[in-house]
Order: sequence, then structure tokens, then C-alpha cells
Amino acid sequence: MAHFDEKSGYIPCKTDWGQWWQNNEEVYIEVNLPQGTAARDIKCSFAPKHLKVSVKGKTVIEVLQNITFKQGPMYT
Repeated sequence: MAHFDEKSGYIPCKTDWGQWWQNNEEVYIEVNLPQGTAARDIKCSFAPKHLKVSVKGKTVIEVLQNITFKQGPMYT
């Protein structure tokens, strides 16, 4: 179980594919990309009960749960 830092509202979680964290309002996902990965090699799909991220045709994240998106995803 991750330790919650009440002062920052930050819950870090490192994974094989990258890391994610959340605060009381948002969830952030960072995916490790191989050197030379082009934007066209990354596919992301978001739906009310599905989140999927693929890199160069390989699925790195797939979540099939009840997910609530207040706003659309933002890519940076």
C-alpha cells in the first residue's frame, strides 16, 4: 500500500511501464517510452469504463473498470 502524503496530496506508484499518481481531483500517468518513439507510435483510448495505452502496437496499460472523466484527457 502506498503512503499518502497529506500535505501534498500525492500518492506515488512506480510500475514496470512507468508511474502514476493522484491527488484529490486528478490522476497523472507517465509511460516510459523507448528512445526514438514518435507520437504516431502512441495510441491512447479513454472511455467511461476503459483506459488503454499502446506503444508501437504493444499494450502497456489497460484498465477495464468504472472510470470517471470529468474532463477529457490532456497529453503533454
